[in-house]
Amino acid sequence: MAPLLEVKNLHTEFRTGAGVVRAVDGISYTVEQGETVAIVGESGSGKSVGALSILRLITDPPGRIVRGEVLFAGRDLMRLPDAQMREVRGSDIGMIFQEPMTSLNPVLTIGRQITETLEQHRQADRVAAHQRAMELLGLVGIADPARRTESGVKPPWSASTSVTATGGEKDRGALKASSTRRKARTSSKKTRTPEYSEVD
Repeated sequence: MAPLLEVKNLHTEFRTGAGVVRAVDGISYTVEQGETVAIVGESGSGKSVGALSILRLITDPPGRIVRGEVLFAGRDLMRLPDAQMREVRGSDIGMIFQEPMTSLNPVLTIGRQITETLEQHRQADRVAAHQRAMELLGLVGIADPARRTESGVKPPWSASTSVTATGGEKDRGALKASSTRRKARTSSKKTRTPEYSEVD
């Protein structure tokens, strides 16, 4: 069976006033079905840029994916049209960002950020999406998920109740918003040292 994800000789660079920074310089690895791969390195070594490159989320300028292949389920993501790449991002691969306060939208409730994904990429109606959002929050250990789906990310924005999410709840909400029944997910996480990125 072919690997779920195969990264081959990936190069990503950034053009700066001081010259070209080669943030990702020829990485290659594979991820099999059901496998978790951790990429370990110091801060600034290119782990997050590598994960963003897989999803083609590098802003150009100043960044640019120079060369390489990213084969996902047999398709080279580097060659897909933008519309097809958006479908892959929404349905097949999710990104779990390092800081939930910057990855969650502060003007939407946590529940809405989960239901939006389910409605757009799973064709769920609003009632079914809301029910599934509560189930997903319960799966990651959120107490009283029915109430938490209406929690705002940061007070006072858009919290339809007075409840606001704690830091850990934001982490878990971001996790579920980015990984609802996807085949793969990439994440960039801080530990004490070193940091690591994870693909599974």
